[in-house]
Amino acid sequence: MKRRIIIVFLTVLFMMLSIQTAVLAASAALKGIRIGDDLTRTRVVLDLTANGQYAASTAQDGKQIRITMFDTSAAGAVVPAVQGSALKGITLSADNDGCVVVLDLKEAMTYNALAMSDPPRLVIDIAKSYERVKSTAKAEGLTLTEYMRSDARGTLKAYIVEADQAKYALRLALAGGNISAGNKSLSHIARVSNALAAVNGGAFSYKGNLMGVTRIDGSAAGADSSQHTAMGIMKDGSLCFDTVQYQGYVKLGSMEPMSFSGVNTDRVKDSLILYNHLYGPSTGTNAFGTELVIKNGIVEEVVKGGNAEIPYKGVVVSAHGKAEEALKNIKAGDQADISEYYSSKKLDEAQIIAGAGPCLVTDNKINVTAEQEGFDKRMAEERMPRTAAGVMANGHYLLMVIDGKNSDSIGATLKETAELLRKFGAVNGYNLDGGASSEMVIGGQVINSPSSGAEHEIGSALVVKYR
Repeated sequence: MKRRIIIVFLTVLFMMLSIQTAVLAASAALKGIRIGDDLTRTRVVLDLTANGQYAASTAQDGKQIRITMFDTSAAGAVVPAVQGSALKGITLSADNDGCVVVLDLKEAMTYNALAMSDPPRLVIDIAKSYERVKSTAKAEGLTLTEYMRSDARGTLKAYIVEADQAKYALRLALAGGNISAGNKSLSHIARVSNALAAVNGGAFSYKGNLMGVTRIDGSAAGADSSQHTAMGIMKDGSLCFDTVQYQGYVKLGSMEPMSFSGVNTDRVKDSLILYNHLYGPSTGTNAFGTELVIKNGIVEEVVKGGNAEIPYKGVVVSAHGKAEEALKNIKAGDQADISEYYSSKKLDEAQIIAGAGPCLVTDNKINVTAEQEGFDKRMAEERMPRTAAGVMANGHYLLMVIDGKNSDSIGATLKETAELLRKFGAVNGYNLDGGASSEMVIGGQVINSPSSGAEHEIGSALVVKYR
């Protein structure tokens, strides 16, 4: 009886092992390995008799790719000699799961694995580390450089305009000709400005109000309480960079000077806003305030409510709430003195101030001051589309746009943006508005790939024009 039980047990065990062996029997085979190479990638092709399941993983240091092809035999496959700069070696082996191909890389790189049919094969594309720089003269003294870089971080694309200051002027253009006209596309701004090249300017509101400290042709275009890095364009065309804060006051009769809450922006609760010709034909405010129409240092009219007409070569002081209460005794004919100051002596002398920030490059050195200027840490450290401007040692203007948040370009942190500014010769430079706003137009054509897939309407632009 015991002998019969043993025989039955051994028979069942043999049947189980036979079944397991059948499960593990390869249903496909690796016929061979091919390697292709070009500037941007190394391609490894695993030719198969049939497609099946596979798993791809990367070593912690990113320098090895392991491909396991389940239920696949490696018998007869030959490992070719390594070609291409991405690969250091290939190892072929088998384990209980099937066939294992290990690709050893010279450095950490990104890759993509894709199963293809007709014929069956597994394709592994390894993105190689490389830099590609292509410069094209768009006009005498005006050059566009297209830059592409690929490494373990991913692929990055940037576009850089260099303009000779002796031949070209750099200007700040409002989207619709005045602030109240609202936001427009960069192509529109470049066209109406007759610009050879243009990039987006600083931050703005959905209405087109300019954020930060901004000046155009000696008049404040926008101002708030912030103190960020701005770029000044001097009368001779030279550029200077500094942190700046705006301070503006109105002195009415014998009253103590009252400070403005902002310039050419929305009148909100208890605020005192200065409007000038850059804003538009009228203030556009609601009926819940008082506005003083001032010209040649005299209050010409007191408007109870809002939407006062802004006089040519004059201003409107618009008050609400507590600020309005302070003006209750002001009448037409009263003296009104407007005073405006900029905390930076250098920028106080500039004809144009393009506000944005933070600083990226100072005196040939990377100097990202996002934390000091109160910018959000995520804004500084996240890779995103960027726009930056700078000046070279020879005085040439440098405008740069970095693509991001799309399949072709990962974007850049502020530090990486600063590094690129330096790479292309900026001795001083700063950050402009980024994200969906980042765009470059040359000769009426959009040069980069805006992250939203289309042009984003913006409040202002830096434009390059003939002198």
